[in-house]
Amino acid sequence: MVDEAGVLKNCLTTNTSGSAILDAMTCVVLQERAKFHPALDVDGKPVKSVADQSVVWRIAP
Repeated sequence: MVDEAGVLKNCLTTNTSGSAILDAMTCVVLQERAKFHPALDVDGKPVKSVADQSVVWRIAP
C-alpha cells in the first residue's frame, strides 16, 4: 500500500522466492529504499493505492 505522500505503508509478499529470509528481506528493503509517486484521482489529488512490484534476488558466488 502506497499512501498519498508516495510512502510505502504496507508490504506483502505474494509469491515466494523459495527462501523465507529473502521473502522477509524483500519488504524490509522496499520499505527502506523504494520511492513511489502517489497515484492521482480524477481531480489530480494524491490518493492511496496498491503497487505491484517484482523483485529478483541474485546471490553472487
